[in-house]
Amino acid sequence: MLASTSAEAALPAALAARIQEAAAQSRHLVAQEVAFAGGLDDQRLGATFTSQAGRRAEMTLNSVVIGAIAQYPALTAEIVVAAISAAPEQRASIMRDVSDAYPGFAAVASRAAGAPLMIRRRFVGWTDSPSHEVDFEPAREFAGETTGAPGLEAISDPLEGLNRAIFTLNDGLDIFVLRPVAALYGFVMPAMVKRGVSNFFDNLSAPVVLANDVLQLEFADAATTTGRFVVNSTVGVLGLFDVAENFGLPDHPADFGQTLYAYGVGPGPYLVLPLLGPSTTRHGVGKAVDTFLDPLTYVLEPGPSFARGAAEAVAARERLLAPLEDLRATSIDYYAALRSAYYQDRRVVLRKGSLADAPDLDAMFDAVE
Repeated sequence: MLASTSAEAALPAALAARIQEAAAQSRHLVAQEVAFAGGLDDQRLGATFTSQAGRRAEMTLNSVVIGAIAQYPALTAEIVVAAISAAPEQRASIMRDVSDAYPGFAAVASRAAGAPLMIRRRFVGWTDSPSHEVDFEPAREFAGETTGAPGLEAISDPLEGLNRAIFTLNDGLDIFVLRPVAALYGFVMPAMVKRGVSNFFDNLSAPVVLANDVLQLEFADAATTTGRFVVNSTVGVLGLFDVAENFGLPDHPADFGQTLYAYGVGPGPYLVLPLLGPSTTRHGVGKAVDTFLDPLTYVLEPGPSFARGAAEAVAARERLLAPLEDLRATSIDYYAALRSAYYQDRRVVLRKGSLADAPDLDAMFDAVE
């Protein structure tokens, strides 16, 4: 059942008024368009106008809701309650757009609205780890985002203005440079070749993974990483084929950001790094340290080193073509949606590719994100 006035009372008065005003504007827009459509002789055209008006009206309110959550993430439940109370007819669209923009808050929003919501998200690596595809029930996906539950890290974006500016620059470079090259690479290269390229770069990262396994005192993982590197570098032809997987040596992510996490270092603020994209302070430091842990840093000349980085970027971007296009198309706020997706993917990496093995999850989330 939808929570009521007590939740709304927790909102800043100006925010509550803004939501009410947006709901009123939304209804006024619909009324105007319906009146206009009613004067048309063509019923099909009138129905089209009415349908489009409904979606524009939804976005009038929902964009305010999305922006309010970005400004007050701890008040996600209250914002959703206020929006649905102001425009109950838009309940479904509010839930849909909030979940699209902030998948990590889907549980909070669904509980606030009293409506279970099933979502499916593809977690794709912003890091050097392989992509993950996982099904979640809403209340199981990082509900600690706003509750501060132990073991889960909240989104912190105090530098949002600066981050959005860098994000805009990065997005422009991606649209005009990286994405076309990645799309061409994906179109020209057969799937087997692309898989081999990904395997090759994964194999090159094995020394960094090994170093972090040792630093984390994960000696079984270190033995697995060593075995994978030896097998794939020899039988797997310089890592082009992941033969080690068939030998019972599964891949796992490990980087210095994960190592810092293992020693209890907090994530710090969310950062959008020029060219490198989404990160946190901890993850950014980890990337720098991993560069020093990589033997190829000291072996390759600047030219080949740059070529390696560019090739890895193109291969990684090609794997993200469909997921990012889908995220861009379905999100009201692409920046916020990408930020949320990054945090969720990073949480998978911090747990070495698994959420289910985190000991606190089952006890923490037993409702149906």
